[in-house]
Amino acid sequence: MSRQLAAIMFIDIVGYTALMGESEQIALGVLDRYKKLAFPLVQTHAGKWLKDLGDGAICSFDSALKAVNAAIAIQKNANKELTAKIRIGIHLGDVTFKEGDIFGDGVNIAARIQGEAVPGGICLSEQVYKSISNQPGIEVRVLGIRRLKNVRGPVKLYQVVNSGVESSKGYSRRTVSLWWAITGALVFGLLASALSLWWFQWSGYTFLEKDVFRNSLPVERYHINLPDDKPLALIGAAHFGIGQTALAISPDGTTLVYVSQEEEPRLFERSLDSYELKALPGTQGAYSPFFSPDGKWVAFFSDGYLKKVAMAGGTPIILCEVSNPNGGVWTGENQIFFGDEEGSGLRWCNAEGTETHQFMVKASGGFFGEFNHPSTLDPDHLLISSTFGRGIYAISIKDSTRVKLLDTGYDPLYAPSGHLVFTQYGRLMAVPLDLDSLKVTGEVISVVEDLRTEHGAGQYTVSDNGTLVYVPGVSAMKSNLVLRSFDGKEEVLPIESNYFGQVKISSDGEMLVFVNLDNQDVYSYHLSSKTMNRLTRSGENMSVIWGPGLKDVSFSHRGRVKFLPASGAEAPNQILTKSHHAFPHQWSPDRKVLMFGESSSESGADILFHFVDQSQPDLRLTPNKDTETLASFSPDGNFVSYTSSESGDYEVYVQPFPPTGERWTVSSGGGEEPVWSPEGNKLYYRNGDSWIEVAVSTEDTFTVVNRTQLFSGPYINVPGFSYHITPDGQKLLLLKPVTQQRTATQIKIVKNWFEVLNRQASR
Repeated sequence: MSRQLAAIMFIDIVGYTALMGESEQIALGVLDRYKKLAFPLVQTHAGKWLKDLGDGAICSFDSALKAVNAAIAIQKNANKELTAKIRIGIHLGDVTFKEGDIFGDGVNIAARIQGEAVPGGICLSEQVYKSISNQPGIEVRVLGIRRLKNVRGPVKLYQVVNSGVESSKGYSRRTVSLWWAITGALVFGLLASALSLWWFQWSGYTFLEKDVFRNSLPVERYHINLPDDKPLALIGAAHFGIGQTALAISPDGTTLVYVSQEEEPRLFERSLDSYELKALPGTQGAYSPFFSPDGKWVAFFSDGYLKKVAMAGGTPIILCEVSNPNGGVWTGENQIFFGDEEGSGLRWCNAEGTETHQFMVKASGGFFGEFNHPSTLDPDHLLISSTFGRGIYAISIKDSTRVKLLDTGYDPLYAPSGHLVFTQYGRLMAVPLDLDSLKVTGEVISVVEDLRTEHGAGQYTVSDNGTLVYVPGVSAMKSNLVLRSFDGKEEVLPIESNYFGQVKISSDGEMLVFVNLDNQDVYSYHLSSKTMNRLTRSGENMSVIWGPGLKDVSFSHRGRVKFLPASGAEAPNQILTKSHHAFPHQWSPDRKVLMFGESSSESGADILFHFVDQSQPDLRLTPNKDTETLASFSPDGNFVSYTSSESGDYEVYVQPFPPTGERWTVSSGGGEEPVWSPEGNKLYYRNGDSWIEVAVSTEDTFTVVNRTQLFSGPYINVPGFSYHITPDGQKLLLLKPVTQQRTATQIKIVKNWFEVLNRQASR
């Protein structure tokens, strides 16, 4: 193993994946001719052809001059003799050579630079330019300032403009006066705009449909079909029946890994240039896969652990224990960050699994469900989104401080084109983002209108070089309200489909109150008169319940519990608790105690009791630091059922009220969202797509009599309680998704998608 300064050349064939899809024979012929042309020219200029990367290659030289001269020779010949164009990027930096392979940031930077070259062109880093700027026979000019993924700070790039080498035509080689330059540019711009407008009107093309533009890379669009017996797993494959991202693309954009829905989910690998599928061994039960920065490993969650498996083969390696995680990211510093306990905390471990830490947010405390789907923004920051619609944040890796970027949105990533990309109920959105100020600088627009989304997760992934892979579809969170009797009969309520969050039935069965997840406002609905009232208009409202009055509703607004009349009559929003991180669970039967959940960065999610008469201070259910949430009072007010992560998985427990320290386990093999029957002799809870009925006795002490699985079904699991029981105890109110799509066999591909972003989101 040796470390030395070297000039790294990265070569790639433009459009090879699309060509492979049209004709494998032709594509392989192009690949063969390109290697026969380029390989001897690398050797002629004293270079080493280190390894092939599909349709690309990495070469090294002991000087930048030799690398650039080799690149010029390759492009001059390739542009004359090959039907396909190639791109070349060159960087000068420290790299490590080991057993015929090469490692280091220099390789990563060369690969990123290659993606900035025009087809048939050569792109250079500033280090290379400084080494060859005074050499005769080489013509170079500035290409521009770029931000490259996983490369700290802006990078100044240059392009070779020698005869026979393609280059961006946006710069003049001749020096002209400033006046003539400005005048010429204005005249040319007006003429070009007029001609462009005439052309697009005459031809019927839109900017999205016409994909080859002057001074830009060609955008290629196609789709791949997966086998019917190995479809991609959608909602329900992960824990508790919620949706998780089920696909990942390698950093170089060549290889797809996805979760296949069979008897048990597992990971499959497929090259975008091939029809062959390869199962990754030992990945049963996997969800939320993501690649290492070098593309050699895939990390995933399974069986309560974060694991990694080598793309070259081998047994998965356990890195650390997890508890119901919501997404992860593998950074260039060899750290893996993930949202643990359904996003109630952000943790990290190193990629060797030898060190695990709780990552604390110091700026404002942590809300339950706040740290979901982390991704890399830059070397110093991560992006996170909130289950409860609190928006998208940049979070400092160094000191844990957060900066709010957007009020809404999920599953964010940063594109090197300078855009913040995120999902929003069936669509992929984008907005320009300035990394220096951490502020958005333009309007939010939709860039993909047919994206499958579910529970905050978007089924999309983007490679470092701009290949977008996504599952077409709609949001799985749009639902109808249905009443299901215990004999299996369903009744669809006459309410228009909506993005329903938590829904509660009034004690007289006449009204519903719910949160609209789209605008985060609270609504009431009268079942007999079929009238709807919008009770709030401020957004950022969650976890609505009935009480304290029979026709009052309590809800969380920006973490403060408030209440107002369900009639919609104007009334002040009265604050009920002092906590700034509170979510109401239920009022006690006598309406004297509010049970609420409180989230903090120090203790996770807790259950507390607020006494309206202030006869005593707020009382905590348990002193431990496990996540405890989704609680309900027994009808007589003597017991509290709740969900806790103390075993490592979510299970349902019961304690006396007021708490005495006693507790009883109700569920077996996982469970959440416990709800009592009106008589208090039964408890219901959810475990993924299944509903369990538990017969209980509360005489003298609490006793579990037996458990019975009632039914299973693809009903939506939303933040908070995702079902309710009618006052007569005969039916359950459930959220049935409008789309019943549980798997997918078609995946869409867009190569050079960053060009689309630049054209759409920068206008």
